[in-house]
Amino acid sequence: MTVNKRIFASMKDEGYKQFLIFLRLTPDYQIEANWCEADNEKVAAHVEMLRRLKEAGKLIVAGRTQEALDHTFGIIIIAVYDEAEAAGIMREDPAVAGGIMEASLHPFQVAVSRG
Repeated sequence: MTVNKRIFASMKDEGYKQFLIFLRLTPDYQIEANWCEADNEKVAAHVEMLRRLKEAGKLIVAGRTQEALDHTFGIIIIAVYDEAEAAGIMREDPAVAGGIMEASLHPFQVAVSRG
């Protein structure tokens, strides 16, 4: 692992702030039998939102743990201008807005990254 000073210094110089969005499935969706096709479509829209964030240069990383549904969680780390923008991204996430995931927002700073 290396400190990617150039990328993160550039973000700071341009006024970007980093935020971590912590995601967990809501209790009803921690049981696989409760899922239907419409729920899967909301998750697909969630993944598409992540792709759009990447294309816009706002996504640093996103992923989830590989555990049982009642233990898994996901994270999204983004670089945006302010907390209001980060909160809007979190609220508008189709999986959050659709009640499949609950989310919390945290100020964050990547210190070390691969690359």
